[in-house]
Amino acid sequence: MFRRTALVALALLVASYAWAAGPKSPNKPKAPKKTVVNTYWGQAVPDDYQYMEKASDPATSKWAEGQNRYTRSWLDHHSERKSILDRVVTLTHSESPD
Repeated sequence: MFRRTALVALALLVASYAWAAGPKSPNKPKAPKKTVVNTYWGQAVPDDYQYMEKASDPATSKWAEGQNRYTRSWLDHHSERKSILDRVVTLTHSESPD
């Protein structure tokens, strides 16, 4: 499982370098921080993005739409996508030697 995760991460890293040299992409959307502090057993725990757990929140929807545009811009403009996907599928659908 770890090997598979590492290979997928490596494929994404390689793809990100290829993307950096490619066409101009839209700005990566930033989620605004809205700190909420929860207290668990007397310990205050801040969470800047707890509001994003509510999918119906307009800020969450706006951020998700921006993430989709950002991702789609890479997927639509890079020929490497197909070969990376094919390799990841091969690696993640093969029998483990263990």
